Amino acid sequence: MSIGVSIREPVAKFLSNKFIYNGALLSIGVALVAVFTFVRSLVLARGISLEDFGIATALLTSMSLVQMATAIAGEKQVLQDEDGGTDQFLAAVHTLAVIRGLFCGVLMFFASGPISSFFGLSDVLWAFQVVALGPVIAGFTHYDYSAMQRQSNHKAAIFVSTMPDVLVTMLTLPAVVIWPDYRAIFLACLGWPLIRCVLSHTTSQRPYRLSMNSTLVVKLLKFSWPLMLSGLLLFLVFHGDRAVVGHYFSMYELGFFSLVLTAFLLPSQLLHKVYDSLFLSPLSKAFQQRDRFESQQFLIWYSVFALSTAYVLFSILLGPWLFIFLFGEKYAPGLNLLPWIVLMVSVRILRIATSMLALATAQPYCELYANLVRASALPIAIIGLAMGYPIECVPIAGIIGELLALFVGLVSLNLPESRVVKPPAIPGMIMLWLTSMVFITAEIVIDINPPYVSVTLAAVLLITMIFFSIKQYSKFTIERGFPNNV
Repeated sequence: MSIGVSIREPVAKFLSNKFIYNGALLSIGVALVAVFTFVRSLVLARGISLEDFGIATALLTSMSLVQMATAIAGEKQVLQDEDGGTDQFLAAVHTLAVIRGLFCGVLMFFASGPISSFFGLSDVLWAFQVVALGPVIAGFTHYDYSAMQRQSNHKAAIFVSTMPDVLVTMLTLPAVVIWPDYRAIFLACLGWPLIRCVLSHTTSQRPYRLSMNSTLVVKLLKFSWPLMLSGLLLFLVFHGDRAVVGHYFSMYELGFFSLVLTAFLLPSQLLHKVYDSLFLSPLSKAFQQRDRFESQQFLIWYSVFALSTAYVLFSILLGPWLFIFLFGEKYAPGLNLLPWIVLMVSVRILRIATSMLALATAQPYCELYANLVRASALPIAIIGLAMGYPIECVPIAGIIGELLALFVGLVSLNLPESRVVKPPAIPGMIMLWLTSMVFITAEIVIDINPPYVSVTLAAVLLITMIFFSIKQYSKFTIERGFPNNV
């Protein structure tokens, strides 16, 4: 008996350390991608004109539409399916990826005329046709790096997902010198998938094969079609605003709108990926085993409220200065949109909690409902612009959509009564957070500068949430058998 205990304890410690190690690796990879994506946007924004940055945004948006609307998520299928690690399954995924890439390329090539006309860019039709090669190149990616993750070997996946952004960012500077206009974006549209494809083959441990196994292809398509629908919704969420602005305004407005949105949306995207990497698996196991699920919910809720508040406070105090310092005075018109976009992103950070709860409890339809509601806010923006309202109505519609999506995400979650978190602090926390947001909105409307009341409330909320997060983390470590000072 004592021998069994002495063996299990080192094994448990090893598994815990391995989890922390893998989580740290994944988080570092996500952080690197975010940093180099931001640096690439900075180099492009500084190196080309505002109008050319708008054209580059239109090119990326059109390619994202085709790719996200036909997403098959090959790497996720390899990870999720019980046969995902077999050579036959991998070959079927490769075959479907090639078919999808060729289909996307042909579709985008022939749709480039209507798309360029939609943005009022018929004179650069050829550029839309060139970027149609991007999905074709991406279709030949080797997914063995994803199969390696089934054995908790994440190094190849991190390398394949990180290095393309690093290399493309390093090459962007000479590209801007050679093509100081929208053509510099070709490096991201074509160079990124090419580098990723090459790296996926060089890091693979098995040969690249194609196999037209009809049974497996049908199985993969059944898995993919909800992802395609979700991908279309995600396009509307992440790129729909840009498409609307590009249609109703010139490339000048699209340029500064896209840059402000990209710069201040990046923290929420980074946080979402880090939370998924570190907390999704243990939260899912805790729900299945009915062990520490409530305490993990507490920790996630308190931490996202603290991070959302810290984001708002930082953006209010330093956001305008930092934005102009990094990108230059030519993007100063974007500062009028900054407060509204910050409010929208702050709600999106809160939605990390509902998204994780939905996935951890095997209720992905909750996230689908939330994204559907968020996408439905796009018609509000279109109606506002059609009625002659200014560009600010686009992020305002986004705020409405994010709030509705948060509400739907919460309401649609179906958790057992014994595991529903109803701590007394959460209602008060929500009220304090909403009060802070109301004051921020009021000070935006009447143009109070500096916004003393909202900054004070946000600071009080931040301190409160940090206190609760530390307290909950201490409780969580005690439940896991760790001392408080760990």
